Amino acid sequence: SEHSDVESEHSNVESEHSDVESEHSNESMSEEEIPDDHIEYDDEEYDEEPQIVEEEYDEQEDLDHMDSLDLVLDATNSNDSGHDHEVEVIDGEDQFDAGTVEHPESKYKILKSEKYHPEFGLEEIHPDDLYLKETLQCFEEGDISNEEIAVLIIEALFEKNFENGDHWEIDPGTARELEEDEGGGGDLEDRAFVVKRQARLDWNDLYSVAAAKGTIIVDPEKNEIRVENYSYFVAG
Repeated sequence: SEHSDVESEHSNVESEHSDVESEHSNESMSEEEIPDDHIEYDDEEYDEEPQIVEEEYDEQEDLDHMDSLDLVLDATNSNDSGHDHEVEVIDGEDQFDAGTVEHPESKYKILKSEKYHPEFGLEEIHPDDLYLKETLQCFEEGDISNEEIAVLIIEALFEKNFENGDHWEIDPGTARELEEDEGGGGDLEDRAFVVKRQARLDWNDLYSVAAAKGTIIVDPEKNEIRVENYSYFVAG
């Protein structure tokens, strides 16, 4: 009996020893089982890598979104282009108004008939074609006389036809009143002029003459300046 008690006590000691080893083993395992991505900082827990949740790609939703963007861009471009067009129109109106104020249309017309082509009759010449728009306005305002405007017109017509070159001597234009035996006088006094301008080339063995001639009649009743029987020729 005594021997049994000793064995029983020894068994209990071994059991207690096993329990101590088991607790120690559990503590070691609990420390080793902590995952690597779980780190403690100041008693607060952080995950080293965030969880990534993959969403399923919806192609139709993406296409609808792109269509919406295209509609917005089209509307924006449409508004911008309309605005530019409006600015251009306004700018054009401003330029037109400025041109009208600075260069009003002349009430006088310049008409011309050709001596060698009477079948054409009287044809209108725009003052801009002769660079006489401002000159004609001065004439209408009384700053230029009938004789002076006649000289300026024949000079401009000559320059329009004349092909200038070296060694030419160009004379100024001239105007004299149309005589009675030429169809002048009476109501045409101080309103009808025989006009002329010429140039000469006399160099070495070359000799040529270029001339513009005609009759200019100023008609204030019809607001016309008529260049009748105009001719331009080069001889030599």
